[in-house]
Amino acid sequence: MANHSLKNCIEDIIKKLNSTKGEVFAEICAKWLDIAGAEFAKSTLPVDIRYFKTSKGKDISLVLKLDQKADMLQIQFSESIIIERINTYFGYKAITKLKFKN
Repeated sequence: MANHSLKNCIEDIIKKLNSTKGEVFAEICAKWLDIAGAEFAKSTLPVDIRYFKTSKGKDISLVLKLDQKADMLQIQFSESIIIERINTYFGYKAITKLKFKN
């Protein structure tokens, strides 16, 4: 029975990685320096994408890990710039918000 559960778990992981979310996240991670630019890439690291349903549709949040708390204000102030760069790279609204993790 344990093997069956492990098999299901692995299949679920593979499905998630092959989903659009997995593809977008993998591309963001692989090209983060090119997408965000050196100024932001030096102090941030993409760690997840989260989807939330809202009354207006859905929010797609990119979770960024920050190197230093001091960078938080600069990154928050530049959130719209980073989102614009990501969405320009993909050619569609791939990300709607940024969330931060220290």
